[in-house]
Amino acid sequence: MIKSWLTAGVMTDEGIKKTTKGTPQGGTISPLLANIYLHQFDKIMVNRGYKLVRYADDFVVLTKSKKKANRALEVIKKIVEGKLNLRLHSEKTVVTNFGEGFTFLGYEFKYWQYKRPRKKALKRFKDKVKEVTRRQQPWKVDRIITKLNPVIRGWGNYFSKGDIKKLYKKLDKWIRMRIRAFMESKKAHINQNKKSLMPF
Repeated sequence: MIKSWLTAGVMTDEGIKKTTKGTPQGGTISPLLANIYLHQFDKIMVNRGYKLVRYADDFVVLTKSKKKANRALEVIKKIVEGKLNLRLHSEKTVVTNFGEGFTFLGYEFKYWQYKRPRKKALKRFKDKVKEVTRRQQPWKVDRIITKLNPVIRGWGNYFSKGDIKKLYKKLDKWIRMRIRAFMESKKAHINQNKKSLMPF
């Protein structure tokens, strides 16, 4: 059953792409298999006294000094690449600190208590709002708002634990502006149609 999940392939714009190794990104079974397979990693790291936060295949290890962090990275490589026969992501795997900041699960962490949505996550959200509120649509504004609410609610709830008060105010203002622009576009289109129907 597991093999059939892993070899089912991934749907792309070009059609179904075969998967010959690993778990498909975004696959239903992928997070569960990651948790099962990386359980050994969790146990070894915790038993060695490291503070570990992991979600599926993304994780952060916290230490009290740069020296200990470098040592932790050596241990991680031995476990992940040696025992588990996996590869660490070369760009994501870094030794850093809260002053320099780091990203994890869409959040940007900086200065110990400062966390907010990363720029990439913010851009994706704004792109989705733009897609829903684009002016060249035949729908009424109430339908646009109905489509928009789940997008706002989902994204807003996910990042609600961050330092987002000022950001949410700016986004609220920007979204209202997008809806007003959509309404004005609809009014102009209706007025244009009325003019074209006026008798000569």
